[in-house]
Amino acid sequence: VCSRGTLALASVLYVILAVIPFCSAAAVEDLRFCYKGQGAHEAGNYDLAITYYTRCIEEGELSDFNLAAVYFNRGNAQSDLKKFDQAIRDYDEALRLDAVGADIYLNRGLAYANKANYRQAVLDFNEAIYLDRNFGLAYQNRCLALTLLGRLDDALRDCNESLRLQPDSPRALDSRALTYWLLGKHDEARRDLEAARALDPSFPSWEERF
Repeated sequence: VCSRGTLALASVLYVILAVIPFCSAAAVEDLRFCYKGQGAHEAGNYDLAITYYTRCIEEGELSDFNLAAVYFNRGNAQSDLKKFDQAIRDYDEALRLDAVGADIYLNRGLAYANKANYRQAVLDFNEAIYLDRNFGLAYQNRCLALTLLGRLDDALRDCNESLRLQPDSPRALDSRALTYWLLGKHDEARRDLEAARALDPSFPSWEERF
């Protein structure tokens, strides 16, 4: 069984997405363009990555797992370019091929959130959490989406759960700070912002992004 590895994901308000590895190929599969796409993606050349991923899809004769991975990675490259409609189409295809991917639901939720479709984003984050109850990033992103929908009590519960699972996450602290602020709990918000800055002084807080 092939493992996806760890994904680097960020908050609803902006997306930093990582590629996932391809499984060792059977003889019939041709992953040359997949690997070239992965290299270009990791180097930050997202347009070239999309070109290579597309060639891999069209020419690689891939297994369902690898095909899901390349659609997922191409969706991430599309998201990096803020082409969220194209990204969602790729995530849809990845889910059709690999319907148990919590990471795919999370990233599609991020794409919907970046289109300000927070209700659909929450539905995808729900699926990610259903598939992985310990997915701290999914709780954090759902917290932020719920906050932007005005569901502040639900959001606070998610932020607390996210911080239970990842207590040293500046993003989770920052998300909870925004929720606290909108709840009128300004002292708690300031404490979370200070804690987030102590963990990562370079991290842009919600105060700077809004």
